Formats: sequence, C-alpha cells, structure tokens
Amino acid sequence: MQHLSETGMPDEDAQRISVAYLIPLTEPEAKAEIGQWTARLFYRKWVIVATVIVAVAIAVIYAATAPRVYRVETSLEPVRAQGMRAEGVSALLGADVGAMLGGNVADRTNVALSLLDSNEFLTQFIARRQLLPKLFPPRWFDGLLPWHRSTPTLWSGANRFRNRVLQVNENKKTGLIEISIDWPDPTYAADMLTSLVEEVNERLRERQIRETQRSIDYLKDELAGATTLEVRQAIAKVLESRLSDASLVGTKEDFALKFVARPAIPPPNEFVSPGLARAGALAVILGLLVGTLISYGLYLLVQRRQQLLAD
Repeated sequence: MQHLSETGMPDEDAQRISVAYLIPLTEPEAKAEIGQWTARLFYRKWVIVATVIVAVAIAVIYAATAPRVYRVETSLEPVRAQGMRAEGVSALLGADVGAMLGGNVADRTNVALSLLDSNEFLTQFIARRQLLPKLFPPRWFDGLLPWHRSTPTLWSGANRFRNRVLQVNENKKTGLIEISIDWPDPTYAADMLTSLVEEVNERLRERQIRETQRSIDYLKDELAGATTLEVRQAIAKVLESRLSDASLVGTKEDFALKFVARPAIPPPNEFVSPGLARAGALAVILGLLVGTLISYGLYLLVQRRQQLLAD
C-alpha cells in the first residue's frame, strides 16, 4: 500500500519535490521559471491595459476638477537687537545680574521660529481668523464613516495648519527665513502670511516690553540702595540705556522679523496642487499594480477551473 505524505502526495513524490528545491536551477531553467511567472502575471494583458487607462482617466478628471491650491511665499530677515552693554554692572553687582540686564542682546530668531511652530500661538491665530471651517471643509462621506464624525478642534487645526498649510525654513547660508502658505485663495493667503508675521512681531514686542520694565524696576531699586559713587554711576548708565530701549521697543514696527519683500500673489495658472504630471504618474503605477493583481487572479481562477474539470 502506498503511503501518503501530509501534503496528500505519495512519499516518493514529496521527497523528490523537496530534494528538487534544494538543487540550484541552471540558467536556462531560471529563464524558463521567470518566463512562466511573467506569463502568469500578464495572463490577461488587456485587463492591465484597461486598468491603467481607467486609472489615468480618473487622475485627469481629478486634476481638472479638484480645487487649485496656490503657494504664497516670501523671505524674512531676522532683526538683530543691538542691546546695551552691561559689563560694568556685571562686575559690580554680579554676573547673574548682568546676564539678566543684557538679555536682549541675544538673537530673537530662534524665539520667533519656536513661536511659529507652537500650538499655543497657532491655535490663537486660527481662532482669531476663524480658519477651522476652512481647514476642515465638509466632505460627502463625513457622516458615513465613524472616524469622520468627530468635530475638529483647534488643536487638530493647528496640526493641519502646520503640516499642510505653513512651511518655515531657515537658510543657514543667507540667514534668511523662507516662509510660505498653501491656500486655495492666493490673495487671502498673502494677507494671512502678512498677518502671521505681524502677530509674531507683536507677541515678541510685548514680551520684550515686560522684560525691559522688569529690569528697569530692578535697576531703580539697586540705584536707591547703592552706597558708593562708582556703583551708582554704573547703574545710572545702564538704567538710562534701558529707558532708551523701552522707548524704542514700542515704536519699532518690525521687531523680530522683517520682510525682505512683501508676499507676491501668484497668477491663476501658477498653482502647486493638483499636479497633473504627479497624478498621472501615480495613476500609472497604481493601474499597473492593480491590473497585474487582477490578471494573476484570473489566471488562478482558470487554473483552478481546469483542475476541477480534470478531476
């Protein structure tokens, strides 16, 4: 009686097949194997061609009907604070005091970049301009899918604004900050970009005013308690500089970031999305993939049917 293996085949045939897989194929056999797999994958070439044509047609229709998105961009020049020299106070009152009084010497660029990336600032900006409905426009399938039923929040709006709308890059070579906004309305995008930079300047100006007033109050207290003439003269000099700084902070329009050129509105045909070439290339790739899978599936169905008929 002939014994069967676990695969349902005679033991001799199963052993022969297992040993055959251990023997490397010769070059003609490898080419024949590749040819067989190619024939299987492209069993129905017309299916692949039809799938690619349908995918490209869908991509063309999408590119022709989808809302156009424009990119408004410009460059910003960081405003370097001149600050005051507090070396004399540092020597007389201590290094910590001098560091506190000379804090505005540092470059404000990193603070401005951090502010543009912060959720706290972006959520306030979105709320003031009522951008949430524009960031999450209604879609036809919102009520059908469970994960699309939640109401968007300012936090999610800030994430979408940062990831899809606002781009900020610092050019290390030139020192300029390149900033852009992608939006369907280029005129509104230019206004929004200008407002965004102005609000950053205003936020940092208010912060500097508070710090300056705090250091002025501290210097006045130290001046009142100073006992030697040398200390009083050093404090009075720094206090005079601080009072001058305070008067300039409130009148300086471009406090931290200054436009190299105002944002320019692109012409109607200069949009960044949807891109016909990119959509077409993606459609061809997806069409080939889906068409090949369908073709191979048809091959398996035909082989299965022939096997059933033979049995």
